[in-house]
Order: sequence, then structure tokens, then C-alpha cells
Amino acid sequence: GETVNLEAVKAKGLLNISGRDSQLPLKVLGAGELGKALTIEAAKFSSTASEKITSAGATASMVAQRKKWTRKAHEKTVREMVAKGLDYKKEIAKQKAARAAAKAKAAAAGTV
Repeated sequence: GETVNLEAVKAKGLLNISGRDSQLPLKVLGAGELGKALTIEAAKFSSTASEKITSAGATASMVAQRKKWTRKAHEKTVREMVAKGLDYKKEIAKQKAARAAAKAKAAAAGTV
């Protein structure tokens, strides 16, 4: 069957999200009925949605979502980098430069 995910929903114009909301993951709720056997990919599913999806013969698959930033995790990352003898700010600058270079390369190739 057809695969339904955040990109497919946006492409069909079913969701019109912008600003901060465009960065949020997709959560499927249990309102409504499902009449087709689909493959639904989302970050989260409500318990009602999961029940309705499986009873309709469809498949619910969880997709990885962006980790939430927390100060505790950030401080742990910095400590680990310092223990390895790395400078946190220089490493972040390198990562940003690498992402910018990849984005520029993709834009030059016409894939963005």
C-alpha cells in the first residue's frame, strides 16, 4: 500500500505548517477512521491511533526524531570532548562548516 509520512502529508497540502511548528515531529492521533491498508510513518502514535491502524490492516512504523536538547546532555558532550583533548567551540565550527559545504554542493548540483 501507500506510505504516509510527514513529507507526503505536506506535499498533498493536508497540513499547512510554518514557523516553529514546521520543526515539530508528526504525531498521529486516533480521531477518524482508516479504510485502507497503509504504511504510516510518524514519530509518535496515540494508543487509539495504534489500535485503529492495526485493526484496519495497516502498519504503523516509528521514525527517528531529533533528540531534544537538554543542558545536562550538552554538558556531558562538552565534558567528553574535553576529556578527548578537543575544543568544543572549534569542533562545532568544523561541523557547521561541513554542513554548509554539503548544502552548497547539493545546491550546485541542483538537488535542493
